[in-house]
Amino acid sequence: LISIDNENVFGWNLKTLRSRLHGTPGTYVTLDFERTNDKSYRVNVMRGTPQYIQYQDMYGPANASQLDALVLQKREEQKFNSMVEKQLKTEQAKFAQVQDHRRLAESREQDLKRQLDSLQKELYEEERKTELAIEEIHQLEEKSKKKSMWDFGSSN
Repeated sequence: LISIDNENVFGWNLKTLRSRLHGTPGTYVTLDFERTNDKSYRVNVMRGTPQYIQYQDMYGPANASQLDALVLQKREEQKFNSMVEKQLKTEQAKFAQVQDHRRLAESREQDLKRQLDSLQKELYEEERKTELAIEEIHQLEEKSKKKSMWDFGSSN
């Protein structure tokens, strides 16, 4: 490619080339090419998507622009819908993961409650045993005092 619309393109980057090639659908751009054997040729190309050109042939240039715009809009909507669906799937996966974590946390909470209940029962049993042991100690002390008093009284 040596020129676009008779303008030399030597040294242009792809972005500049692309912007000059693109334009209003239905308009023409002139491209000059040169082969390695120094033979050059010129091509006039109509701008537009393949659908635009097909619509122009079928419905005329005015309707082709509208139809092409609708097709492009539909493609953008499809891209957007695809992006939304992808995001929805991602969010659904995250939600499922959160639900799994919640179920695990609830299960762990139930396990911990059972352990707490068991420990509280053990504590109650140990406290009861301690109370009984203290009562037994008091009874033994009373017996011991009575015996001491008895022994003291009988030795007098």
